[in-house]
Amino acid sequence: MPLFAQPTRFIRILIAASVGLSSPVALAKKKKKKKKTSWVYEQTYRILGTVQEGLVGKELTNPDNQFYQLPNRTVLLEFRPEVQGTYKKYKLVLRPRGTVQDDFRDIPPLVPAPPGYIEPKPQKITSEAFLNEAYFAGTPNSRWQYVLGLQNFQWGPAELASPSNPIFRDLGLSKTYFFETRGKGLLRANYSPSGQTTFIFIAEAFDNSVKRNASDPDFRQKGLMKVEFADASQTNYFGLVFSGNKDDAPEYGSYAHYEAFTGLTIYYDAHIGQGARLWIPVATEQGLVYAQDLIRDEELQSASLAGFRYVTEGNIDFRVEGFYETSAWTVKQRDLARAVLALAPTLDNASIYLNPGSFFPGQKFAYVSARIPDIGPKDSFTLSLRDLYSLTDGTQATQASLDTYIGDSLLVSSGITYAVGKADGELTQGYTWRAFLTAAWTL
Repeated sequence: MPLFAQPTRFIRILIAASVGLSSPVALAKKKKKKKKTSWVYEQTYRILGTVQEGLVGKELTNPDNQFYQLPNRTVLLEFRPEVQGTYKKYKLVLRPRGTVQDDFRDIPPLVPAPPGYIEPKPQKITSEAFLNEAYFAGTPNSRWQYVLGLQNFQWGPAELASPSNPIFRDLGLSKTYFFETRGKGLLRANYSPSGQTTFIFIAEAFDNSVKRNASDPDFRQKGLMKVEFADASQTNYFGLVFSGNKDDAPEYGSYAHYEAFTGLTIYYDAHIGQGARLWIPVATEQGLVYAQDLIRDEELQSASLAGFRYVTEGNIDFRVEGFYETSAWTVKQRDLARAVLALAPTLDNASIYLNPGSFFPGQKFAYVSARIPDIGPKDSFTLSLRDLYSLTDGTQATQASLDTYIGDSLLVSSGITYAVGKADGELTQGYTWRAFLTAAWTL
């Protein structure tokens, strides 16, 4: 079995190798009667408690929440320690996580139950312990850096999404304080022949064992090269991305960021490739079913974002962004997808309907946000406002969150996301509203 298919064994080898690096150097120092050099470790510990409360929307595809089976209330307790070790030009980072989650559902029994229906439990407690990030980094000189292990690596100037990144697909409305990106098994090398040009080579070499999206359920090793050109100030930059794997055609991405004048920047982020691993409703001899989008393998598909950002002298941060994805569901496909779920209301079909593999549940969106720091008593609060608007059916998801520190170690964050518009729309599926309250204590 390949080493990278065994993440736990791989991490143990990482730690042993990093500790071993210091031994010969320490012996050499001792012979020369100089001050001993060894690894230096720093630790931090954070405990998060989060309560989420929501109202599940009334949808034709989800009567009485029977098929989505979304929790009305979730209580989450999470322990986030971090250990960082440094030795000369080497660095070791470990970020283990431990979580306990309690979901509450208020769903009446379905009588009679259709085939494939699984009756939900009113309460379900789950727990998990895992390594979110665990990597070893080396910087042999000013031009090269390499990083090996579970890690989170993102780029792009936009807030809503980064289409040019085929490995990480974080979305703007999910970035609340308790949200954390799961690290992936990457081999990464950065080469900077100058301060203005950087080449990055990435291989997603092993699976991080996280449940995968239904549109791409099997782990496939990926390769990627990214080159970025920047001006002397590092404010204006342009990037190209080339990626692929053994099963699909190569994909291409690009992004750029330009400061038009002080405080105002314009940017874009885009991706293009042949075909898409998207679930779509299709008619077969057995009727309407979901099938992966293999019939359009020869067609070019793209996802693109353009926007601008303005930061005032008082550090109020405004953004306006537009997003378009050609392979996402059209209005007609969405209607057919709803029919599939009505004919076969299984949890698998509900999962596909809610997340078929596109960035968003539709093709065209506008996004606006504002981050307003230093408000309230003693300027201690930060207010974040976000709104995602469907240019297809006029539905929208509006979010507001408020963060503040109490003392030096306790952060309190609260917020609410509210869906506006007609029922069964692109952004009114799932919850009508959902609120959260998080307290994070750093030790």
